[in-house]
Amino acid sequence: MDNAVRDFFKAQRKAYLSLDKEIICSFFEEYGISAPDDENEMWRNICLIIIDMGGVPSETREKAEQWLSEHGYYLRKKTVKRGR
Repeated sequence: MDNAVRDFFKAQRKAYLSLDKEIICSFFEEYGISAPDDENEMWRNICLIIIDMGGVPSETREKAEQWLSEHGYYLRKKTVKRGR
């Protein structure tokens, strides 16, 4: 994997797992990412990404799940595909 790509994902992970708006917005600015106009949409996306990440501390995952629940969002259930 290219170093620039690796650095991007490392920075993204660090920013998102912080659950700190200032840090996340700094990450967006650094990489030229436009944040959604609707702050709830931004947090919904970040929380869903956190839940999909591997190796997330359980406390952080629980905070993401709690935010989604408190704001009326349902967690996506992963399905296991079975062979035919």
